[in-house]
Amino acid sequence: MQASHNHFKFCNGENVKQKIPPQPGLTPECSKYIALCDRAKTAWLHEPIRARKTHLNFLEAKKKKILKSAKRESWEAQIALLNKSNSSQFWNYSKKAMGLSTSSSRSFPISDAEGNRLISDPEKAEKFREFYASHGGNAPAAPDPHGTDFDSLVRDAIANGNDSPLNSPISIAELNSALTNLRSKAFGSDFVSNVMIKNLSTANRKSWLYVLNQLLSSGFVPPSWKTAIVIPVLKPGKNAADVDSYRPIALTSCEAKAFEKIINARLQWHLDKINAIPKQQIGFRRNCSTSDHLIRLETAVKKGFNNSESTFGIFLDLTKAYDLTWVEALLFKLSRLKVSGSLLLWLKNFLSCRILRVRINSTLSSSSLLFIGLPQGGVLCPTLWIVMIYDFPLPSNPLIELFLFADDIAPLFLLPLPNLFSSPTPVK
Repeated sequence: MQASHNHFKFCNGENVKQKIPPQPGLTPECSKYIALCDRAKTAWLHEPIRARKTHLNFLEAKKKKILKSAKRESWEAQIALLNKSNSSQFWNYSKKAMGLSTSSSRSFPISDAEGNRLISDPEKAEKFREFYASHGGNAPAAPDPHGTDFDSLVRDAIANGNDSPLNSPISIAELNSALTNLRSKAFGSDFVSNVMIKNLSTANRKSWLYVLNQLLSSGFVPPSWKTAIVIPVLKPGKNAADVDSYRPIALTSCEAKAFEKIINARLQWHLDKINAIPKQQIGFRRNCSTSDHLIRLETAVKKGFNNSESTFGIFLDLTKAYDLTWVEALLFKLSRLKVSGSLLLWLKNFLSCRILRVRINSTLSSSSLLFIGLPQGGVLCPTLWIVMIYDFPLPSNPLIELFLFADDIAPLFLLPLPNLFSSPTPVK
């Protein structure tokens, strides 16, 4: 055995690079012009004269035209062959066309804390479950160090706030709007897909609307809506043996996501109405985009140049911001923003004691309870996180500007050039 280990190289998952499959639809003529362009580029790099550059440009244009034509013909041929029996073949073709690997990124062994290799799917599923549960908060959050009883304050807001318009019955227009752009075809543990929901008849939609209104008025959340099935996907260029090298993709209930869209629209309307979110926060807000911050940044830099000032920025990204969100404090902040009654009760039940399971190929792990954190991939997550940091301290010094985009924070400092490193008064 020792001789075989010395002679043969076994794959232990380390330094494994995901191979990018060749693009489908490439003809011999495509390969010919790709090779000609490579040789012409090498010749031009060795002898950068005008004639070689002109020849390279001609070949590149010819190659581009031939590749575009070949890909179009290949795609049309695949569409013509598409039927119910070969859908998997079509999706494999589509993944290759997008440069994605069709092989499973979970086929490699992983290592535990002691360095032991885990090969079987059940072992790997349990290891990933333990890892994600530990990062997502599998223990109740510690009480507030200042002694604030968030739970009792939230209970008071739930008991005394049903007169808010946020708790009014959901209309059929709200439901139809939420079902307009349901795109994902993946489904959660309840096996209800977006296609099934979108194809509900008018009568069935009215019946489902009645159920949703009952859930909102009672604050009840079905257990399947709180269950997430997580599929680990290897990040490009990462060590396949390390569990931290995998991105968790959560599959949750499509019914829950549709209901979340309704609640999210109401919350955004309410927050805009009371002007709760500062103008410095533009993440996931209506009529806001990163262009707003880019314009502010450009204006600050030009202002600094005109006033002989230097512009300094500190760019911060909060690690695992959603996973480590303190749910009790979030609910308290929602109550301070006049979110109360049955909607607050529903949000409390939706965010508390969530269930996590990991799927490796066809194997499901056991369940873990999550007491903190926002549901990964949830429709409500961006809005709830914005609420979590809505009271982030704003600078009072005119020399400081603050940029917020969800969990990205960037303060900008304008400092006079002569006093850049020797100012006796620190900037607050």
